Amino acid sequence: MPELSFIDAYRCCPLCVGAHFAPDFSVEVEGCKLQWVRCQDCELVFQNPRLTEDSLTHLYRSTNYFGLKNTDGDGAYSDYTKADPIRIAQGRRRISRISKLSGIAKGQLLDVGSASGSFALAARSAGFDVTCI
Repeated sequence: MPELSFIDAYRCCPLCVGAHFAPDFSVEVEGCKLQWVRCQDCELVFQNPRLTEDSLTHLYRSTNYFGLKNTDGDGAYSDYTKADPIRIAQGRRRISRISKLSGIAKGQLLDVGSASGSFALAARSAGFDVTCI
């Protein structure tokens, strides 16, 4: 199993360019600690540092990552849609924050990597015309 590696850490928030972060949560995956931080200026939570493309490819190709080898249903995505209500609520908070920061409250929105569409549902209910890919 290859060791997971990271891209250089963000020095400023990818949303608001703020430079003040606080630890939010972390998880251990394949013996590697993945960390998320919260921007103290806009409250965006994001992984920092991010995994390299090779590390992401390794994780996504691993059946263990998707929980397919777990019989207890404890894998990250063993029942992906089960957590949709949580993702929809999170999407509503995110679209509200994005609208507040950008001043854009309606229009066309492209959701790239939409998975089960929870963010798109939240954006549509907020008044956006959403296309998912």
